[in-house]
Amino acid sequence: MMLNKYFAVFRTNFLNNLVYFSDIIISYMMSGMYILIFIFLWSTVSKQGSDLAGYSLAAMIWYLGMTQVIRSAQGKVVHFVSGEISSGNISNYLNKPYSYIGYNLAYFLSDALIKLFSSLFWICIIVLFYFGPPSMELKYFPFILLSILLGILVNFFITLSIGFLAFWFEDAIPYSWVYDKLMFVLGGMLLPIEILPNALQTISKLLPTAFVMYFPAKVFVNFSWELFLTSLTGQIIYLAFFITISCLMFKLGCKKVSINGG
Repeated sequence: MMLNKYFAVFRTNFLNNLVYFSDIIISYMMSGMYILIFIFLWSTVSKQGSDLAGYSLAAMIWYLGMTQVIRSAQGKVVHFVSGEISSGNISNYLNKPYSYIGYNLAYFLSDALIKLFSSLFWICIIVLFYFGPPSMELKYFPFILLSILLGILVNFFITLSIGFLAFWFEDAIPYSWVYDKLMFVLGGMLLPIEILPNALQTISKLLPTAFVMYFPAKVFVNFSWELFLTSLTGQIIYLAFFITISCLMFKLGCKKVSINGG
């Protein structure tokens, strides 16, 4: 079956990463360092009596911790795909008995799971030490995990679409840089969207970046069925949209490769 091929890719890369799991955990110590910086920064802000947009200090740190966890699980899809297209290696996949998009999804998803848990390891140790466990009830954890995984999938197809811009432009990396900055400011990675001015809040909560980062992290620290369903609805809509966009771009791009003799 076709799915067995992609599962084999996922399983092989996942097992390969597990061999070096201890190295991966060490490499993601930086995630813990970021959280320490956030702890010192927001603790100072809190002591000065500044408003944390309705978040307690512990909730703010757990929120920022989860954005770092989600961020760490996002592989360098644009760099890989853009490089494959620019070098012409993409032509090697066109006659293979599997989907190039499906292959990359299986490969990067296996990476994402390993990175997700290795980053979570450090962040949980540090935040638990300072603030104790989050207020989340364990019965909601499967829904929280679903929200996080859907966010990772939405991000994958967004970045895949950006990578496919290399079919038409010399380099897709600058577009990735713009997307990263949008994620950083309007996606809720640097700080919760509630801290932004009201006009920007309204816009930001409608952007796909919010459903990659903000909503999954907010569901983690302040779960409610209304919030979860809002997150789920937006993620499904954007996932369907960017799957369609990436497939169309790949189809058109492959015709361009064929026309150019690539």
